[in-house]
Amino acid sequence: MHVQDMIDRQTSTATGAMQLRTDEKFGNEQMMCVLSGYWSLVSFWEDVRKKPLEVQCADACNKEAHAKCVATWEKRWNSAVGWKRILGHNSADVLALLACLRDQLSGDDELREGVAPACRLAGLKALNDKLEHTREHLVDYFLAVYEGTAC
Repeated sequence: MHVQDMIDRQTSTATGAMQLRTDEKFGNEQMMCVLSGYWSLVSFWEDVRKKPLEVQCADACNKEAHAKCVATWEKRWNSAVGWKRILGHNSADVLALLACLRDQLSGDDELREGVAPACRLAGLKALNDKLEHTREHLVDYFLAVYEGTAC
């Protein structure tokens, strides 16, 4: 909430440089924790965006067919992360980004046609598990240690 509020407060100079405006309630150490969390979330999304989750070979699939499943999964993942709907989210809003990515891939016809049904479900489950794990541990991104002081 504080990160989103801080983003909404930002203004830019004539050259486009961001002028950081923070909430006066926060001290410097607290603000560093918020900024550290923001940076951690953006870095997390960049890693997820660049590297599709691994899709496990389901029992109903075989090794040869699974190579096609993996190739299609990766192709559709890389396509989905560039869709306008996902690009409309702030890079730090990882919960919305993961949910949007899950929804986009869930309804993707090429994914449905090119991946064995059980493998597709395993990939979507892995993505949903990633979303839930991130939701449960979101606070951890803001608990970094800053110059020897725990946030």
